[in-house]
Amino acid sequence: GHRARSIDENQLVGYLLAMARKSEQTKARIIAAASLLFWKRSYRAVNVALISDTAEVNKATLYQYFASKEALALAVIEDNFQRTRDYIFEGSFAVSDDPGRRIEEIYRRVFETAKAARADGASPGCPFVNIGAEMATESPEIRKAVSKTFSRFGAYYRRIVRDAAPANGARSKRGEDKAVRALIATMNGVMMASKIENRPEAILEGIGTARLILEAK
Repeated sequence: GHRARSIDENQLVGYLLAMARKSEQTKARIIAAASLLFWKRSYRAVNVALISDTAEVNKATLYQYFASKEALALAVIEDNFQRTRDYIFEGSFAVSDDPGRRIEEIYRRVFETAKAARADGASPGCPFVNIGAEMATESPEIRKAVSKTFSRFGAYYRRIVRDAAPANGARSKRGEDKAVRALIATMNGVMMASKIENRPEAILEGIGTARLILEAK
């Protein structure tokens, strides 16, 4: 069998585990700070020094985790995807099996998130649309990451579309693809409207359009 560790080995293992946990906490804090700043301000308006200050780390520490601001932005996009997937989509699917109810719940959760984010007076819009629109022509990596995120959300919309086949029969593959793209575009549109109008309620106004998409042939 394996020999028992000495006290010194146990201490070392404990130290290394503690450092690993601290490292993950530091990394998560940097991502959270960058995420909030990119969302509330913009990618270009935020520099590494501000992110470091907000995360309460020095710039050297930040660069230990992320080689560049762009690399940090990619980590932010992935982190935002996971949070959105878990709360908005998985959470909405857990509420009901009904496709229309799921759509309403998705919009309601997005609205509640936007309303909470507006606490300081400005609706920030969609973190994916914001950075995607801002950086699409300058950073192919950011553009691809945002595009991939929309595709991953599209998988949830596709399940809703398939469960909401119109009364005259199931959609064709082309019709299904069209409906999924329309649902993504509708959500992105109302998120942009909520930012421009500084009115989170604009998000809820997309529910009717989304329902029409589900009912369309």
